[in-house]
Amino acid sequence: MNQGQPQIIEFQNAQIETLLKKLGKKRLLLDDTQRRLLAVKAHAIGRKALLELTTIFTPDTILRWHRELVARKFDSSDNVDAVARKIECRERLGGMLKYYLRRAA
Repeated sequence: MNQGQPQIIEFQNAQIETLLKKLGKKRLLLDDTQRRLLAVKAHAIGRKALLELTTIFTPDTILRWHRELVARKFDSSDNVDAVARKIECRERLGGMLKYYLRRAA
């Protein structure tokens, strides 16, 4: 850690505290891109270090965003309907082919 880094961290904390006071009880809404950015950076820092910093959102909230993003990345439930339609289509096609083969014989 260089000599000026603690002062930079103190300044950033004071800046965040000022913004939080100005914001008051209002909720700050982020889009998915903004949440993703904070979540990835917070995960790299770790919960223990986040607890020592002044953050706009609680460390638990930010890390929950990260868990949800990871879960969404490996979630294939969006593709389940498409797979089910393909199977259903194949079954129908197979049944039609059997019907026409019987009629032709």
